[in-house]
Amino acid sequence: MSSMTVSNEIKKPYFGLTGGWLTFWVTVACATDMSLFGYDQGVFSGVVITRDFLEVHDLVGPEKTKTLSTVTAIYDVGCFFGAIVAFTIGEQLGRKKAILLGTTIMAVGAVLQAASFGLAQMFVGRIVLGIGNGINTATAPIWQTETSQLKWRGKLVIFEMMMNIFGFCLVNWINYGLSFVGGSIAWRFPLAFQFFFLIILWSTTPWLPESPRWLIAHGRQEEATVVLSCLEAKPIDDPFVIAQRNEIEYSVRYERENATRWRDLWKKKGNDSKTLRRLLLGAGSQFMQQFGGINIMSYYLPTVLMDSVGLSDTMARLLAACNALSYLVFSGLAVLLVERMGRRGLMLLSTFGQFFCFLVITILLRFSRVSDSGEKYASASVAFFFLYYGAFGIGMLGVPWLYPTEINSLPMRTKGAAVATATDWITNFVVVEITPIGIKNIDWKFWIVWTVTNAAFLPILYFLYPETANRSLEDMDEYYRSNPPLIVTKDPDAICRRRPQKYVQREEEEIERAAAAVDKRALSVGAVEHAEWASEIGEPKAANRNFYTLDISRIEYPRLQPLTPEPYLKETNMARQYLKPRAAPSDQTQSHAVDVSAVVEEVISAVRADGDAAVRKYSAKFDKWAPDSFKLSKADIDAAIAICPEQTIADIKEVQRNVRAFAEAQKNSLKDFEIEIQPGVHLGQKNVPINTVGAYIPGGRYPLLASAHMTILTAKVAGVKHVIGCTPPINGEIPHSTIAAMHLAGADEIFLLGGVQAVAAIAVGTETIRKVDFLAGPGNRFVAEGKRQLFGEVGIDLFAGPTEILILADETADPFTVATDLISQAEHGPDTPAVLITTCPKVGRETIDIVNKLLSVSGLSTADVAKVSWDAFGEVIVVDTMEELWELGDHYASEHVQVFTKSPRDALDRMSNYGALFLGENTCVSYGDKVIGTNHVLPTRTTARYTGGLWVGKYLKTCTYQEVTSPEASGKLGRLCGRAARAERFEAHARSGDLRANRHMGDDIEWIKKV
Repeated sequence: MSSMTVSNEIKKPYFGLTGGWLTFWVTVACATDMSLFGYDQGVFSGVVITRDFLEVHDLVGPEKTKTLSTVTAIYDVGCFFGAIVAFTIGEQLGRKKAILLGTTIMAVGAVLQAASFGLAQMFVGRIVLGIGNGINTATAPIWQTETSQLKWRGKLVIFEMMMNIFGFCLVNWINYGLSFVGGSIAWRFPLAFQFFFLIILWSTTPWLPESPRWLIAHGRQEEATVVLSCLEAKPIDDPFVIAQRNEIEYSVRYERENATRWRDLWKKKGNDSKTLRRLLLGAGSQFMQQFGGINIMSYYLPTVLMDSVGLSDTMARLLAACNALSYLVFSGLAVLLVERMGRRGLMLLSTFGQFFCFLVITILLRFSRVSDSGEKYASASVAFFFLYYGAFGIGMLGVPWLYPTEINSLPMRTKGAAVATATDWITNFVVVEITPIGIKNIDWKFWIVWTVTNAAFLPILYFLYPETANRSLEDMDEYYRSNPPLIVTKDPDAICRRRPQKYVQREEEEIERAAAAVDKRALSVGAVEHAEWASEIGEPKAANRNFYTLDISRIEYPRLQPLTPEPYLKETNMARQYLKPRAAPSDQTQSHAVDVSAVVEEVISAVRADGDAAVRKYSAKFDKWAPDSFKLSKADIDAAIAICPEQTIADIKEVQRNVRAFAEAQKNSLKDFEIEIQPGVHLGQKNVPINTVGAYIPGGRYPLLASAHMTILTAKVAGVKHVIGCTPPINGEIPHSTIAAMHLAGADEIFLLGGVQAVAAIAVGTETIRKVDFLAGPGNRFVAEGKRQLFGEVGIDLFAGPTEILILADETADPFTVATDLISQAEHGPDTPAVLITTCPKVGRETIDIVNKLLSVSGLSTADVAKVSWDAFGEVIVVDTMEELWELGDHYASEHVQVFTKSPRDALDRMSNYGALFLGENTCVSYGDKVIGTNHVLPTRTTARYTGGLWVGKYLKTCTYQEVTSPEASGKLGRLCGRAARAERFEAHARSGDLRANRHMGDDIEWIKKV
């Protein structure tokens, strides 16, 4: 099989633009899109009062008012359906393709309108144009938001809405100027001028970067890393770039694991991320924008000024154009205020201003109808129409377009923005449809409606809307995972304009962790198989997923060097060539290293003395978790399972079928038996299950669902009567998938409790937690040390160390497969030995080359960890013969051994020291870790020389029994026992035999006579 190659050359993307210049061009595209949106909002206000347009489309006369309002509003129906299209396929297309699709559809609509000679054609053109605009307006704010730095995000989206008003302003002046020309050009040219914006969109969007968040959500990590690097103008391996990527990946994983189906959204009112609440808040902001009354003005301001105020056609057009300039100025103020006042503050200020303006307009128009000087009152109201635009422009213009992109989670961002946009357009349609009718039928009372709606929105905004300014998009995910109250004023962090300190601290720690990994100073969690760099004590703090420190201080730990085979290698004549030797062990030990043994001893002693109180104390300290009861109820478990996606449950069940089948075969290989070694002497053996087992399932960065299958399910197959499962909370929440796996595996009790305090509680017992006889499962090095200290008081499965992989390969091996599988284990942690022994130098050299490329250009999300491990502990060794290959492989005694040779099954006869064998390129260690059915709890650090891994037999006690039914046989055995015991000087033992020899054989025993 020929090896695959990976190119080292990466062309400079985006014409070499990075940082601010690249963001500038994304903003140009998005701002053009929103300028076109504003242009289309205003274009019909001048068109519908153009005489030639009305005559061509047979809309002259008061009886045509209803038709005129419909042909105007039908555009909003198209926009609504465009938003639904974005909702349906936008996430599959991506941000760029969706905008290009919308732009192309708008071009068709623009042609149909500008060339219209009949009402039907105009109807179709308006709908088609609306569909394209609906797609674009649902997508552009997301694209801008997801490609912008936090400090610029709000300003740029608000700037786009300022450009929306620029488009609105531009078309008002075009309409005003062309009103003096008259004829068909007065309305055809404004409709055709849309192509100015469309051409800019076609020219910029294709070469600009896709959203890095969308790329990561669709498995394109390599592209996402390049985009993040370009947007930040930093190298690809810069800690900040890595930290951003890791943060996005975590949010994507969390949302997928806790994804809510649409039908469940309404049944359960959302999941832990409060999906429904966030969706409604985003859509609600758009609803309030439209029912705040803006499109009464945008679509009909000249009509309103003519019909309600009594101005002439020319004066109405001129004032509308002047108002557009004023509108543009106020929208510009929003760019300066959006971060300083926050989203809440601007929406509240804007809505109050709208309420006040409509209140005054209502009063003035009321007096204009009943007063002799009514014209003065009507003229005075014009000022408040202008002020209304100012109030709207500083807040409710832009924030409702920004808010849905910030409040919704990544997997829901496209759908959430589309729902919000659809809400905008359907309510827009209602407003535009009823405005001419309302003004004609109820006159000044029509303005009471908008006064009341704006007044009603004020308490909704104040009590229900959290602040999103100065927060990253991932901060909002974190906030909603913390189960916040519905009334946001109860939580000061929810309404403050500054970024809450907990988010700042988390980001700093993530950057520090990424920097440590890049600089090869990554934290080691010590000798723990499958620790996945879990936290140091307990599990991750609520706001600290990726960088782990003790609560007492920010302490790093000395790296624990994995054992090498060298102490066990005797001098041989074996010729070995090291194409890549492991790095020399570091002599540096950090000065503030934690005494793990002492810390663990303290926790165990406290739990032993104080029981539940100590458990709660340490859980609160290390996991920020202290519920009334750590034990999950049946209702809790059922709810966790119900939230899990159907595919996740199906996958868990399929894996557990594999594990169960293999475990049952193991159990069936163990036979109870009884033999009669001589007449009347019966000897037997029984395999008796342990009564109670405690299984620890880690959480942390990578919740290990597979550990539930391997520990709990295997114990239940063995016949263990009572299995207690413990797993930590993740950020104060139930890890639903892990709980589902534990329950389906057969756990009799499940405790949401992590760290060494959990291990201590189930080992020694507390008031509410049952004492077990045996501990199983991986964990961080504090958990591992806890098991070591408790061994003897309880049984344990293994003393485990960092996970290991050894690949044995000849010339038939594919280097790309070898490299990929080595990296699959190196990502476990920064001290994972990944070793290749091969008889073919070419395979060795190509493997090294491909590993380095996979770590640098493949977009692997854990490359920072895997690179540290590979650089420090990776080895590639060339030997001369297959005999030497097997011999050296046996000396390594590795946890996982993959065999890529012409005859891989030879390893079954040629090797004896391994945790598990993986024969041939069609299998891999990842299968064993996750799905195939063999147990992944295996011996490490060369202990495979004398022990195997976790299996059914670990949960069984092989017990013997004996029975002597023949008195004669008992007497003969008594004589033999007396002689044998006295040879060892065990006189009391001998006398037990003497008694039976005397009783059954009549032997004369002196000591019996004396008694």
